[in-house]
Amino acid sequence: MEDLINQIGLLVIPVLVPLAVAAFKKLWGNVPPVVLPLLAAILGPVFDLAIGAVAGVESSGVWAVLLGLAGVGLRELKDQITKAVTAAP
Repeated sequence: MEDLINQIGLLVIPVLVPLAVAAFKKLWGNVPPVVLPLLAAILGPVFDLAIGAVAGVESSGVWAVLLGLAGVGLRELKDQITKAVTAAP
């Protein structure tokens, strides 16, 4: 089990961070847009540390920050495309 977590640990971060950010937005309602990238930059390493603690491996640090930001960026891109398609005449 630890080998599986070790192999897919970093790949899970871009999925977990947007889910956590979405939960944060639902719980606190109107969140300023400036907070979201900061939250993603914090949550990436937090999830990386948690995954590292379960798998018994060292944290990747910078990669976790980048993957957290990438996950939120992809989520925002999807939201913008959805808005553009629904608003198109």
